[in-house]
Amino acid sequence: MAPINELDRFHRVWETEAQLTTKLLESLPANQYDFRPDRGGRSLGEMAWHLAEIEGYISYGIANGAVTFQQAPPNMQRPREVRLLAPGYQRMHADSETRLAGLTEADLDREIPFADRRMPIRHPLGRHSHAPGPPSGAALAYVPDGGWCTAGDLRPEPRGDGSDAGKDASGQGMK
Repeated sequence: MAPINELDRFHRVWETEAQLTTKLLESLPANQYDFRPDRGGRSLGEMAWHLAEIEGYISYGIANGAVTFQQAPPNMQRPREVRLLAPGYQRMHADSETRLAGLTEADLDREIPFADRRMPIRHPLGRHSHAPGPPSGAALAYVPDGGWCTAGDLRPEPRGDGSDAGKDASGQGMK
């Protein structure tokens, strides 16, 4: 079997992680949309929809040659009920896939404006699938000389003696 290229690997991992994100959204308590774990922060529903916003804005920017976050992609309206989050995310994911379907391996090295800097498409594309790290673990990262991987691939192996219990990948306590 021939090795898959970087772009094909990205699409395969992205699809798997999108399925996990959908399962996460489907598992949210129906009556907790407005729950705010932090008084000054986003509600559960707002945080959940942010996963769709990431895919939408990044793919829209890549498709249009600049990721500016200034213009919302089509169909970006946030659902106001938990039961609508997963279908809304699936719609945004499908729209994002369509926008990025024409990318080629050569496009990955093409630089575009991204917020306040320029970078090759491969970098925002790596952040594109949830890099801020949703609870589903649906994060992709581009590791130089390593290709695309999920956030779980970056986590160190557990020690097995329990000394790492309750700690994140950096060894700090979970928040």
